[in-house]
Amino acid sequence: MSTESTSRRPVAALSGAPSLADVLNSMAADRTSSLRQRQDRCSAVRTLAKALGRRPEEIPAHPAYLQQRLKGFSPAMAGLTPRRWRNILSLTRAALKQAGFATVPGRYCGVLTPAWTDLYRYLNEVRLRVGLSRFAGRSTSANPGDRDRP
Repeated sequence: MSTESTSRRPVAALSGAPSLADVLNSMAADRTSSLRQRQDRCSAVRTLAKALGRRPEEIPAHPAYLQQRLKGFSPAMAGLTPRRWRNILSLTRAALKQAGFATVPGRYCGVLTPAWTDLYRYLNEVRLRVGLSRFAGRSTSANPGDRDRP
């Protein structure tokens, strides 16, 4: 009788989350990219999995999970040059995005209120626009000054 131990099953299979193997399958089925792009992205995903010491089906295709696993990871640990490692990460992000598994947390895509839109157009410096973007995007009031009033 052969029963598979929970510790031996892939992490992605345990959580029901898509894995890097799903990303590879998605890349292989996608015909919107050139053959070369698909090959490069698949190679990058496989190289990343190898660097993490796991099979692609064992690694969740979740950007936050991958970022956490790669903290403190150096290219030398994978036997790669810094330039190749940057390419691996870039191509893997592109593969995740193309496969629909990537999200960019913290990016606000909503529409500003009319009052904020009017004020925001006068900000000519990028530094000011970036500095106020989160505050302006979270303001639910039609009048930005209303939040400061008692």
